[in-house]
Amino acid sequence: MSIFEIVWYRTVNPLGLVIIFGFVISAVISVIDGNPRVLLLRESIVTCATGVLFLMSMIPFHYKKWTNKPLIYGVTKQMMSLLPPVKYVYQGEVIEESRLEFCWKWSPVFKRGMLTMNAAWGVILILEFVAKLAMYFSSLTVDQMVMYGNIILGVTLGCMGLFNAVYGRIIRLRSMEECKVVQKRLEEEAEQQHVYVDEA
Repeated sequence: MSIFEIVWYRTVNPLGLVIIFGFVISAVISVIDGNPRVLLLRESIVTCATGVLFLMSMIPFHYKKWTNKPLIYGVTKQMMSLLPPVKYVYQGEVIEESRLEFCWKWSPVFKRGMLTMNAAWGVILILEFVAKLAMYFSSLTVDQMVMYGNIILGVTLGCMGLFNAVYGRIIRLRSMEECKVVQKRLEEEAEQQHVYVDEA
């Protein structure tokens, strides 16, 4: 479905992209080497590749009307897709855009928060791979690699889940207040220009 979206609708599903990317890498590694230790490292290679995708998505890049945004922004956009859009007047023009896009454009707190969480996920996922790689070259047995690997993965995901919940809430509350101030200012400017938003 993600490939269909890219080809037909010319849109990218971030979650689908990560899944496809991980599937391809896993398949290639399985074909190249059937060593049990390598196969155990396979999941971490996918994790590392995902971390690299997170970091690459932060590179400022523009192509026509498309702008590269953090991977976590795309994931959040899908989760907030049912929220009503924001309508406002800017420079005499009525603009309608998603709430997430509005926050990204007008709230420095929100934008900084998205970049911070995205960078954190990218770095942590790569560090998880580094830890697994160290075990691969150690004298640990396959069973020990499985045990310690599961512990590392569990702790990593648990810590990042907690970080997302706490930090995400802080950013959400602060950015909401910031966006309210911006909306009020835009409304006042629109009234001065005698341009009004059609709420219908």
